[in-house]
Amino acid sequence: MIRAFLEFWRRYRHKKRKTRTSFDIDQFEGMLNHSPVPGITLLVLVWAICALFLILAVNRRNETRWQIGERSPVTLAARCDFAYEDLEATSEKRVASRKKATLYFQIDPQRSQKISDNFVEFLDAVEARSNGKGVENVSDSRRAANLATVDMIKFIAPRRELFQARAQNVINRGILSDTLRQRFGNPYRPVKIRDRNGNTNVDLIPLGNCPDLRTALEEIFLNKEKEELCSEFCQLITPLFGDNGNLFPDETAIADAEKAAENVVPVMRQVKKGDPLVERGGVITADLKAKLDAENRNLPRNFEYNILIINAVCGLALLAIVLIYLVVLRPQIVRQPREMAVAAIIIACSLWFNYLAITHFGDLHLLPQLVVCAVPMILPMALLAVTLGLRTAFCCGFLTATVTTLMITSAGQSQLSLAVRWLFIGGVGALVVHRVVSYRSFFVWVFFSSIVLNAFFNLDILYYAENWGYTELRQTAVLIVVVGFLSAVIALVMVFVLELLFNLDTNMALTVLANLNHPLLERLKRQAPGTMFHSITVATLAEDAAIAIGANALRAKVGALFHDVGKLGMPQYFTENNRDDNKHLFLSPRISSLIIRDHVKKGLELARQYRLFRYVRDAIATHHGDDLVQYFYNKALKKQRESGEPESRVLESEFRYDGTPPNLKELTIICLADACEAACRSLSNPSEPRIRETVDKIITSRLHGGQLRNAELTLAELAVVRNCFIKTLLNINHGRIAYNIEEKHESTNDGVEGSPSAETGK
Repeated sequence: MIRAFLEFWRRYRHKKRKTRTSFDIDQFEGMLNHSPVPGITLLVLVWAICALFLILAVNRRNETRWQIGERSPVTLAARCDFAYEDLEATSEKRVASRKKATLYFQIDPQRSQKISDNFVEFLDAVEARSNGKGVENVSDSRRAANLATVDMIKFIAPRRELFQARAQNVINRGILSDTLRQRFGNPYRPVKIRDRNGNTNVDLIPLGNCPDLRTALEEIFLNKEKEELCSEFCQLITPLFGDNGNLFPDETAIADAEKAAENVVPVMRQVKKGDPLVERGGVITADLKAKLDAENRNLPRNFEYNILIINAVCGLALLAIVLIYLVVLRPQIVRQPREMAVAAIIIACSLWFNYLAITHFGDLHLLPQLVVCAVPMILPMALLAVTLGLRTAFCCGFLTATVTTLMITSAGQSQLSLAVRWLFIGGVGALVVHRVVSYRSFFVWVFFSSIVLNAFFNLDILYYAENWGYTELRQTAVLIVVVGFLSAVIALVMVFVLELLFNLDTNMALTVLANLNHPLLERLKRQAPGTMFHSITVATLAEDAAIAIGANALRAKVGALFHDVGKLGMPQYFTENNRDDNKHLFLSPRISSLIIRDHVKKGLELARQYRLFRYVRDAIATHHGDDLVQYFYNKALKKQRESGEPESRVLESEFRYDGTPPNLKELTIICLADACEAACRSLSNPSEPRIRETVDKIITSRLHGGQLRNAELTLAELAVVRNCFIKTLLNINHGRIAYNIEEKHESTNDGVEGSPSAETGK
């Protein structure tokens, strides 16, 4: 390959030094087409680009922000042998360890004394009220006594010492607040309570048996027959005891218990390589997240190198598949480095945009499943459809969709459904936009196609989210609209850039050339009006025929408009521009033939000067093919016979065009339409039988003369083209009723439409 590249460069440099001319893109492109180096280089670059983005996306699964509770959008299997911690079993083991650890609580002496004083003050106030004395509301205890009913006072006052002893006993045992009970959870946890001196004053008891405030107050009242009085008593006394109780935990003992629980040996589970981790649509649990984290930590060091090799091989295999299909479906693109370069640029840019969308999607803080909507998959296929055609778009779109699928999942875990989904989105979008004829329509169709197709094919993405509502639906809609707008903008900008860099003849660019106000057509209209009228008529014939057989009518029309611009060099030597004065009467047949044939060369020069597309230059170069200028050739033979010289001295090569027969359907239609229109215009009486006979004669002569040997037209399509030509020519050359013109003075009818002189062209 290196030797071939050096040989190509040596030939190009030698050619450039020999000619000593400025850089000629056509010459350079011609040399590219005759060397295998550019094609091989482009294929290697495309392969390297695909492998690069796959390598950049290595271990994408490690970077995925799995959220507990959501559904997995992919099916995952273990990539290596590893052990992970069973969180649920380990948690149960730690709970059991905490159950065995003893908690120690201590009685708060200050809190106990305050509760005791408040209760004694309450009893004093109750006793004073039972003796008929008033009690001032200077404290909570006395206020509670004033709120006590008569029955309550009669019940408590005689039993003051009993209530006081019960209350002191409860306070000494300790009262546990609800906050502490909730903090330490399990009510069956063993507990020991220490007194103010640190001595244990009760035996080991479950945490649930430690009295709370309600239980303590009921124990103080201790009379089941007086339920109403008990409830009233508890309601009055609760503010005096407070909500915090008088017990506080021993933090040292608690820390030791937690430390023992943390030191419990985790329960480990073994997973073999290839074992399923989660099915598509499965819920992500804490246990599954622990599996994924453990798998990532246990991946072997050479895993990335293996993935690198696998991705490189996958990229090469995908490129080979696409190349085989292109050779079968679109062989000319493989032989033209320019079109291969366009495809390579579109593929590279699309993969880059897709990679950016995948890697930066997490910064948007949206549902992870919406990454499918964030990838602008319609972009590459829409660009390829308008620049290189639908077949190329489908082939290269398959490569882009598959590589992006490998990027968004992980090596060996790509999903066929995701690749097919993106291929459908891009394929339908390409079908919608491939025949648009204006930049505005291209932008609008890409924008709306992206929105509709993304919404239609990705309706199920929210299923994989655990909880979604209006907010998630709104975020999805906004993301789809933004991606559609960006896709349309990028596609429009790239079409402009590719047209400028590679002189691409897209439908949008051809629409600009189809405008009759183009500077070159304006020159043709002013300097060679007959040729301009002939070109417009040929364009009408070619456009109608192209529509009839399903070819690109716009390309046929534009090629026909410019096919005879070379006659601007010497317009007076062509009869449609000068009927009264035949310039060829005093010229030799060879000179006349040279002038006639030279209009193709002049046309190509003007096309390069005005930077017309290669397709238009092909239309100029092939509209006569390598046909013979029959009239002047016969004239030269006749002259030789009259002079008595042998006819062999008249070389046929001197009377043949230097072009090549057309190959594309549109170019073949232009070639036939040009000859048929010129022949039918020369008819003195263009009746239907004569037009049919002339068209059949032209097509037969072109067929037998080898001018259709490269044509892509089938015989069935050729018959349709022939019928379309006849119909259009009959409409153009239909007869009209002669006008009755009364003139004051008698004169001839020369020049009046329908007169004999007008019919004969004299």
